[in-house]
Amino acid sequence: MEQIKDEFEEGILRYINNLPEVQLSQFKRAISALAPAISHTSNVQLIALNEAQASEGKHAVSPATFLDMNFIHLVNDPFKVWEERYKVYVALLKALRDNLNHYPVTMDQFLSCASFGKSSTLRMTMDRSSYIDLLDKHYQLHLKKMAPTMGPNYSIAVGDFKQYFERQEEQAWETISHYASLLSHAITISL
Repeated sequence: MEQIKDEFEEGILRYINNLPEVQLSQFKRAISALAPAISHTSNVQLIALNEAQASEGKHAVSPATFLDMNFIHLVNDPFKVWEERYKVYVALLKALRDNLNHYPVTMDQFLSCASFGKSSTLRMTMDRSSYIDLLDKHYQLHLKKMAPTMGPNYSIAVGDFKQYFERQEEQAWETISHYASLLSHAITISL
């Protein structure tokens, strides 16, 4: 029974570690399903532009010219903007994982850093009891992750783990800031 429980927990951890890639594929399928609506949106934008042009006594804009205007002025499609944000976020999570850093950064924290340069540690944003609960959860997760390589008797003092977690958090924010800087101004400003 214990072996089944361990296999189940390993399966959950594998799923969680692959979650961003799973979400990205689901996100891409949703965008594909919305493609007709996006095309419709461009038509609506063209109609609105031509109505504005007519009210000002100017000539109507052809569909080809409208497409050129969007290309020249880089009018961002909201779905593309979010897709780009999500791709960089997934790359960030992969970079953290590759560095064996399991800091739980959220999309909101990432976008706040990208848009406003804001970075805040969990200890600063959580109340004391919630932070202690989070540390305990990550402490237990750390012990489980280290057991296969360090052996079943692996142990680390809670105080030492807290220092380790906070160092991981500092390193994570350096990585988060780097990936946040990869988002262009046009992509981050329209939150």
